[in-house]
Amino acid sequence: MLLIHDNDTNGLGIKINWSVPIVLAVLFLLPGRLLSQQMSGEQIRSAVGVDAGLYIHLGSGDGSTTIGLSDGKRILVHGLAKTNEDLELSRIAIDKAGLDGMVSVERAVSWNPLPYAQNIANVIVADLDALGSLAPPESELLRVVAPFGVLYTKQNGSWKKVNVPLTPGMAEWTHYEAGPEGNPYTPDTHVDASLSLQWIG
Repeated sequence: MLLIHDNDTNGLGIKINWSVPIVLAVLFLLPGRLLSQQMSGEQIRSAVGVDAGLYIHLGSGDGSTTIGLSDGKRILVHGLAKTNEDLELSRIAIDKAGLDGMVSVERAVSWNPLPYAQNIANVIVADLDALGSLAPPESELLRVVAPFGVLYTKQNGSWKKVNVPLTPGMAEWTHYEAGPEGNPYTPDTHVDASLSLQWIG
């Protein structure tokens, strides 16, 4: 145990209060320590700020973070596990939490490219430090996130939030006939013949 006395002197008869520099040192070191701490799924969901849609969690371990991303209502979570052991732990935890269907995990067969369609996820959460050499490049992560979605990654001990903007050339179709004026026209240059289905969460 460290005992701190505030009646020490520096040999010149001047009283020194050691508590002040110690407190300042703790405050200086604290932010870096907090940045390096593991965030829970609930904390990540709060930081992301997206309350509905599809969350993708890259690197599901024991399942706790993956489960925490779900609110059990409007958020569907899909996780990718690195190993069969992580997969089994995650699935056991999901079953115990009673979130089968709302949360699911599978073993990843590919990290680059990711096994997802373009613009399919509202949120991607990835601890790139934990993924190590498996971590996909940011360009691949952004390919999967839908416009107005969020990419939330941890790298070098710090979490970073990227708000994905509307892709250049895209336009919003907010009503049955494009916009409130009822004119079924869009300046969207990405529109093409319907060749596939796109799930929107």
